[in-house]
Amino acid sequence: MKAHLDQHKLQSCTFIESSDPRWKCFLKSTPHDFYHLPSYTMLSAKYDGGSPMAFYAETQGNALLVPLLIRPVPNVVSGTEEWTDLASPYGYPGPLFYDPEDTETTALLLRAFLNYAADHNVITAYIRLHPLLNPQPEVFGELGRVVIPQGDTVYVDLSESEEILYSTMRRDHRADIKKVSKLGFTVHFDDWSRLNDFVGVYHSTMQRVSAASFYCFPESYFCDLREALGDRLHLCSVSSPDGEYAGGGIFSLINGISQGHLAGTAEKYLRHGTAKLVTYSEFLWAKSAGSRVFHLGGGVQGRSDSLLYYKTGFSKLTSHFCSWRPIFSEDKYKRLLDATSVACPVGSFFPAYRRPE
Repeated sequence: MKAHLDQHKLQSCTFIESSDPRWKCFLKSTPHDFYHLPSYTMLSAKYDGGSPMAFYAETQGNALLVPLLIRPVPNVVSGTEEWTDLASPYGYPGPLFYDPEDTETTALLLRAFLNYAADHNVITAYIRLHPLLNPQPEVFGELGRVVIPQGDTVYVDLSESEEILYSTMRRDHRADIKKVSKLGFTVHFDDWSRLNDFVGVYHSTMQRVSAASFYCFPESYFCDLREALGDRLHLCSVSSPDGEYAGGGIFSLINGISQGHLAGTAEKYLRHGTAKLVTYSEFLWAKSAGSRVFHLGGGVQGRSDSLLYYKTGFSKLTSHFCSWRPIFSEDKYKRLLDATSVACPVGSFFPAYRRPE
C-alpha cells in the first residue's frame, strides 16, 4: 500500500523553457510524439504566437510534462496586465507521464499543474490530448475540469502484413492505387530537392478546398519544420509518367509512431487518385522503417465529414480526440467574459473571451 501522497511529496513543480535540460531528459524515458519536442513547441510559437514553454512536475517515481504556449490575455479589463492563458502547440501534444498507470501520482501531478497555474495568474488552458498516448481522457475530467470530445481520428496498425493492410482498405481506394500504379506514376521518399514542388502543390490544394487561413503556412514554415524535426520528418513525392510533380505528403516517424502531417495533390492529377498512392506508400515506408502505427487524424475541426470518410477508407481503426479545458480562476474568467459580452455554451469556442467577432 502506497503511502498517502500530498503536495509536500512534489520534488519539482514549475514552468520550464524549451532549453531546460529536464525537457529532453524527460522525453528520453517516456513514449512521445514529435508534438512533444521542445523544438516543435518553439516552431509553433513562431507561427501561432505566444512563448514556448512546458509545465514540469516531478515526484518520486513519476513526472508530468505538458508542452504549452503562454500568451497574455486580451486587454479588455483593467488590472489584467499580468494575466495569461495557455494553449497546446498545433497537433496532439497531450500531457505525458513517466508512469501513467500510477493513478495516485498522476492525479497529484495534475493537481499540481492546476494549483501552480492558478497561483501564477493563468486563467485558462486549451490542451489537445493525444488520441494514442492519452487514451483515457476521463483521468483529466475527474479533476473537475471539462474534457470535450472533438471527434474520431483514424489510425493504421502497421504490425499487420502488407497483404492485410491492402485488403482491409475500401475497394475504391484499392482500385485507385492499382490504377495509378499501372499508369506509371512513381513514388520517391526524402528527395528534399522536391520540397518547393510539394509546397506549391500544398498551397494550391489549400486554395482549392477553401482551407482556413491557419492551414496556409508560409514557405518558411516547411524549412523550419524540417529543421525542428530533423530526421524524424519525411517527404513522400509522387511523379507522373512524364516526371511532373503530381502530389506528396509530409509525415513523421518517432518512437514507432508515424503522423500524416500535411499533404497536397496537383489539380491536374486529382482524378488519378495520386493522393491515395501517397498515403498507402507512406504506410509501407513507415512500416519498413519500424513504425508500429500510422495516425491519419480526423475530419476538419473534428467533424464527421468527407475528409474523415476518406481516411476511414484506409482503416476502420479509430480513436477519440479530446481537448482538456481547465479554468484556473472562475472569477477572473467571468470578468473577461463580462468585459467581452460573451456567453458560450460548453463545447463551443474556448476560451470564450478569445472568440473572433
